[in-house]
Amino acid sequence: MTTRWQREEPLRGLTAALRAMRARIEALMDESEERDRRERVLAAAFQELEQRVLVLERRTAAPARMPTTAAAKRLGLSPASVRRLIEAGELEGLALQLQGSSRKVWVVELQSLERFERARGVPVGALGAASDRIAGQRSRTNGG
Repeated sequence: MTTRWQREEPLRGLTAALRAMRARIEALMDESEERDRRERVLAAAFQELEQRVLVLERRTAAPARMPTTAAAKRLGLSPASVRRLIEAGELEGLALQLQGSSRKVWVVELQSLERFERARGVPVGALGAASDRIAGQRSRTNGG
């Protein structure tokens, strides 16, 4: 005859195994949650790093430049006047040596040109159109 204890013993073993399995599943879930949290932290850090790289690339990128002839037209001045503004330090620019030639091309930093326009209270890029009209009026009054 089987005693009650003998009948319950296998159940106790199964209950203990189930408890151990439940504890292991909970530990795995905790590990999984921790891994997910770490992945989120790493993804956020990577995204922030990408943003910083983009900012640094923009800061170190070569500045946009415009030939003095185009800047002169935009400002309603002669190219020589724009070169004088560069030499006076009112505009940022430089003379670039053409490769294989003794000729130089003067260029103006675009940001400098925009600052110059803003300092005079004129919408950026608008000086050229107004000064073209004035120049046209001058040439008509001077017989041109």
